[in-house]
Amino acid sequence: MRLTVSKRHHQQLLAALAAQLGSDNPTDALEHILNCWIALPPSSSPARVQVTPISEPVDPLDGIAQF
Repeated sequence: MRLTVSKRHHQQLLAALAAQLGSDNPTDALEHILNCWIALPPSSSPARVQVTPISEPVDPLDGIAQF
């Protein structure tokens, strides 16, 4: 199989990853990415959204004096 990566920035990313893996072959980088995808596909873990409750604004002068 032949595959062409047309986007230059993707080619650079594959070359950089291959270098981190100790290789000068971008195919090694692509195969590493595919192996990671197989091991843990993005859809296998649900997206977590943290919800912060809305609180009322804090008045810095609140509690200084009571009437």
